[in-house]
Amino acid sequence: LESLENLEGELKLGVIGTIGRRRDREAVPHLTRLLESSDAQVAAAAAVALGAMGTTDAADALTTALAAEEEPRRQEGLAAAVLLAGQRLAKSGNMKAAVGIVDHLRNAEIPQAYRLGALQNAIRLRGEDGVELLVKQLKSSDRDFFQAGLALARTLPGNKTTQAVAD
Repeated sequence: LESLENLEGELKLGVIGTIGRRRDREAVPHLTRLLESSDAQVAAAAAVALGAMGTTDAADALTTALAAEEEPRRQEGLAAAVLLAGQRLAKSGNMKAAVGIVDHLRNAEIPQAYRLGALQNAIRLRGEDGVELLVKQLKSSDRDFFQAGLALARTLPGNKTTQAVAD
């Protein structure tokens, strides 16, 4: 962590990746600062590392950065990292935070592919409580959202899902 300020190039990228894999909570402020780096690779690596950490602090840093970012390529990288953060939060058992993160992402002004990924995660994470959101997609006039709902209807378990789809 101390070496981040002095490293450059692939060494810096490697350290950032290692910090993310180690899920070092102390690194969140350091990585958050790197999200604004003029070096796009460093900023992208910091985003991935924060997403891999799967903590609420890391997810908050990513959503804040995404809301402020105007450059489309950086937005895409941040959106992917936010999605990863949501998945990691869910995996660690913090479902409330995970749902909040993916809901934020599915309603953000980002490319549709990332909103679709967030939507699918939002429905899956909710389980049977996601049936209403699933049905909304099945009624969507947007072909991509309809297709996403249709795909999830095939895999989301439970009698509530089956009944809602049949209705």
